[in-house]
Amino acid sequence: MKSNYAIQPFDKDGNEVKDVVGNGSKAIALIKPYSWKWKNKEGVSASLAKIVITDLVKYSADDGGDVTIDDLDDDIL
Repeated sequence: MKSNYAIQPFDKDGNEVKDVVGNGSKAIALIKPYSWKWKNKEGVSASLAKIVITDLVKYSADDGGDVTIDDLDDDIL
């Protein structure tokens, strides 16, 4: 499932991470449950509340250039 909302990562100090998070990064995901009902069914699912990057590996393109979050197409976020 794809989210309709951008997920803004934060560092351990609560600051927004402006770099593009690359493969190998480590993070803590804070989730919160929510109840739902649909077509005579009901249940509980999890929603991502916040993501905290604990060990950032910056994404870098094959050409070695740095990429910022603004350089990426919204469809892949």
